[in-house]
Amino acid sequence: MYLSFYVGALANLGEIQELFSPLPHSTLIFTVLIATATILIAVRAFILTAVLFHAPGAKNKLLKIWPILLLFDELWALSPFLLLHHINFGFALACTALLVYSPFAQRSLVLMGAGTAGPER
Repeated sequence: MYLSFYVGALANLGEIQELFSPLPHSTLIFTVLIATATILIAVRAFILTAVLFHAPGAKNKLLKIWPILLLFDELWALSPFLLLHHINFGFALACTALLVYSPFAQRSLVLMGAGTAGPER
């Protein structure tokens, strides 16, 4: 879901810039949004491939980046509200609830051995 909202935000930059324009430091906020979405797409690709291909040491790497990723994930959990021109409020709220829960579920799965091959599992 995070990937879809990163891409959705990047695909609707004009609308989001218009939404941010009344805010103080709107240019900075908008730049941070673009930078974090772009970086986090790469992070999500790393996590996905690490788990799918049972990368050695993936558990330690994922747990090491988790606190930083948690911060960004919780901020990006509000991203469905950036797309209110395309989805309704109820759907945005439901997506936000799932996105808030997701980092904790991912960490739990990593701690339980998801994505590991062999005796670790």
